[in-house]
Amino acid sequence: MVDETLPLDVRWRGAGIVVVTARGEIDLVTAPALAQRLEQHLPSSGELVLDLSEVAFFGAAGLQALVHVQREATRHGIIFRLVTGPQVHRLLGLVELDRTLLVHDAR
Repeated sequence: MVDETLPLDVRWRGAGIVVVTARGEIDLVTAPALAQRLEQHLPSSGELVLDLSEVAFFGAAGLQALVHVQREATRHGIIFRLVTGPQVHRLLGLVELDRTLLVHDAR
């Protein structure tokens, strides 16, 4: 079941690139829905981009969701990229996920 409290916008950018933009809060309630929605696009994309630049809150459950989606993307041979705002970018750096995930600062 997808939690509709997490607004997601999905766009195709040609050549198999799917861009998913998240807004609002990614927390214990919404992170599983985010992972589920991202996984739905893995088989049909060559590259999956998650834009987190408009996220107001990003909790530990969101980190877990990113690691899970990265593993699944790798298993499918798909590139998984993140676009982040300053807060999420800082958090990823603090837990050193910026070393294992492809992270681009939206600034």
